[in-house]
Amino acid sequence: MSLVLIVEDEPDMRFLLRLTLERGEIEVNEADTAEAALDLMEARLPDVVLLDVNLPGMSGFELVDLMLSSPALAAVPVVMLTADARPELAERAEEKGCFGFLAKPISPDALVAAVSEAITGRSDEGAESVTSQ
Repeated sequence: MSLVLIVEDEPDMRFLLRLTLERGEIEVNEADTAEAALDLMEARLPDVVLLDVNLPGMSGFELVDLMLSSPALAAVPVVMLTADARPELAERAEEKGCFGFLAKPISPDALVAAVSEAITGRSDEGAESVTSQ
């Protein structure tokens, strides 16, 4: 079973994201801050991180920068979430190597599709690196 870490400061949004993913038989961990997410990732590496752009304290983009600087976390796909759907935020997420960018409100189908694609993309990358050795 795949593990998705939801990093979202709004409890109602975390609940809806969790509910949607668990219906798809995906295991979920939750954090309400970037700092809490780092602690959870240290304890157990997720297959995908769903990351809100606007968090208290450290922003989602700052967390992505920290993840990219860590060999253990750099390969974890990140799907950014935000209520602010400005194109420049989507471009920034893409520049940072994020796997996806979803604007709230998020349809359940779009959420499941983005997570599934991120998991599949990560699995495909792993298979390619094993094959090329």
